[in-house]
Amino acid sequence: IPTLSVSVHDKVIPIKYNSSISYDEASSALESRPFCQWIEKVSRVFGSRRIDLLGLEIQSIDFIDQRVDSIKLKVESVLKDDETEIKDGEMTEICWLRDFSVGILIELDCVEDDTIWSVLVDQPRMNIGAVSALELPVGHVDVDGDSVVGREITEVENSTGLTMKLSQLENLSKLAYEN
Repeated sequence: IPTLSVSVHDKVIPIKYNSSISYDEASSALESRPFCQWIEKVSRVFGSRRIDLLGLEIQSIDFIDQRVDSIKLKVESVLKDDETEIKDGEMTEICWLRDFSVGILIELDCVEDDTIWSVLVDQPRMNIGAVSALELPVGHVDVDGDSVVGREITEVENSTGLTMKLSQLENLSKLAYEN
């Protein structure tokens, strides 16, 4: 089996993959937007703290129209503090990496009594065993420069009957992470 790896913090991390996954599929996963975004985040150093990856195993990959939609990874890592030279214990976790997806917080202001309402949609959610779960409207993101466009707007409009304009949207994640 040909080997795969990725470099994080100047360290080469070996990547294993399930025998049901071909080398080409595993390579596609490593080049995909979900994996590249995850590696970028894992590579960040916060103050003197960082995540040191010890090993990765691709357990499954889901494709939509030959595009990687999600990746299930088994991740072995350790949290390290370079300032105190303290390492937390080794961790093994399962991570689900998904392509762009957003939740949209819709606020309705009632002019008659100054109340503010939020819109939730009712969806069945198998992962929590619920026939009915209230949640923010969610959809995939299409990026055009710095603008979020496309399917999620349509999904919100279809779910709520509201018409949305890009000029009315504010990227709350961007606001949260700029500080």
